[in-house]
Amino acid sequence: MSTITIKFPLDILLCLFYSFLLIPFIYLNINDILQMILALPFLIFIPGYLFLLFIAPSHLAKAEMDAIHKLAISIGLSIAIVSLDGIFLFYTPFGFHLNSIVASLLLIVTICGSVAIYRRKRLQQQNKYALTLSIPSIESKSRMDKILIFILACAIILTVFTAAFISFLPIKQESFTEFYILGASASTIHYPKNLIRGENATVTIGLVNHEHKTIDYTIEIWLVNQTLTYDNTSKTMNTTYHEMLFLNKTTVTLNDNTTDENLTWQSQWTQNYTFNINKTGQFTLMFLLFTSPAPAYVPFQDYPEIAESEIQNAYQSLYIWLNIHK
Repeated sequence: MSTITIKFPLDILLCLFYSFLLIPFIYLNINDILQMILALPFLIFIPGYLFLLFIAPSHLAKAEMDAIHKLAISIGLSIAIVSLDGIFLFYTPFGFHLNSIVASLLLIVTICGSVAIYRRKRLQQQNKYALTLSIPSIESKSRMDKILIFILACAIILTVFTAAFISFLPIKQESFTEFYILGASASTIHYPKNLIRGENATVTIGLVNHEHKTIDYTIEIWLVNQTLTYDNTSKTMNTTYHEMLFLNKTTVTLNDNTTDENLTWQSQWTQNYTFNINKTGQFTLMFLLFTSPAPAYVPFQDYPEIAESEIQNAYQSLYIWLNIHK
């Protein structure tokens, strides 16, 4: 076993220097693999190593740990610190994103490194000799130590290869469709609710395609008379459809409208829909969205027998509660 004398906290300063030097590489548009390789020490070693020196600066006599043990403990502590930091950010106003992660980890590294430097200098002054870092020799290790070293080396190699493999995987983008209804003055509050029988009312139907492919949309508009009852036995709400009156259908083909998330939101397709109800009572005006061809229905004909299946098979559904009176 060979020993290196450390009179100056060079290891701590190198960790701090590496951490701050990494910042431009994180934000620059460089190769993803290179970014991953450069970031690995910052994520799986440096925070734990500096925290270890923060809580246990002494490596003398019985407190001495060789490099293998320190490496293993540092990796374990780093994984715990980074994980806890992510959980903390997720439940705070700072949010879980690149800027908050980098800033918080740099803050942790800076605090631990600064305190570690201070505690090491005090320890050197008290003992009046330099600290040492033991570099073990594999031949001098027991069989169990060699097995542990082998497992640790495999874990590090596996971590590197896993990170490289994940970076090569294509990023699966979320696919969805914005389907919305606007009331008067294109607002989300002034919907027609209380109407006189035969009175005209208008709403705006909107669609935005984020499905990453061209979609043939069908929008069906139904007037539904339904009753909700609570079943005490099954502890569930049951819906009875008395009327399912088909009003209208609109078809539109939209290309993918996915844009940079930093850009201002823009509508892709809107259409005004004017309707009037020649009945009195409480109804649900239901808008059902389909992304596959829908059957043809006769306008103003009642289809109560297909109400439940039609609503369940819809890709998305929106509705407005209507109270129609004389």
